[in-house]
Amino acid sequence: MPKALSEEDTEILREGCITPREHAIVEFIYTSGCRIGEVVGLNRNAIDWDTRSVEVFGKGSK
Repeated sequence: MPKALSEEDTEILREGCITPREHAIVEFIYTSGCRIGEVVGLNRNAIDWDTRSVEVFGKGSK
């Protein structure tokens, strides 16, 4: 089983963000549970701003 980050580790990650973009990426990865490769593959046009959702394709396009 994967181990979750401690609260201290999470704060270190958040404080290490310099730009709002970095902060958004870290928060998205942490709160969604997406893998980095899945986030990299996201298309900006796939974001539904009305429902604040995005469709993520994981391993094997699942």
